[in-house]
Amino acid sequence: MIIENDFIEFNYDKFILTLTTKKNSPSDEEWEFTKNTIMRFYDSALKKKTKFSLIFNIEKLNILDIKKLKDWANLFKKNKDKTNIVIHKSAMITNIIIVKYTLNLFLSIYKTERPSKIVSNMQEAIDFINQN
Repeated sequence: MIIENDFIEFNYDKFILTLTTKKNSPSDEEWEFTKNTIMRFYDSALKKKTKFSLIFNIEKLNILDIKKLKDWANLFKKNKDKTNIVIHKSAMITNIIIVKYTLNLFLSIYKTERPSKIVSNMQEAIDFINQN
């Protein structure tokens, strides 16, 4: 299943949800779509009593506005109980140093409820989420 807009693509396949950014920064409307869509996946998994892994492929995202970064952290903080139930693991793909720095900032604001790792490519992400 693929759901997308001009900023992001959500691809759900075999209990892995891959979010792939398409450009540097979302508009406010694209950002709302992103947040609403991830929560729809959470709610669907809760209803179906399933877990999935998340892969954030943010190779095309150079930097995210700090306001949106905090907004993202708050979204996951607010939904941490759901995260514990529906998320198996998550991986974030990037090779851009400033993005890695920003992700580390994000992870210091939002302590992940499930195992997560910053990786350099899709194979590393898949290997991480498939580890026991």
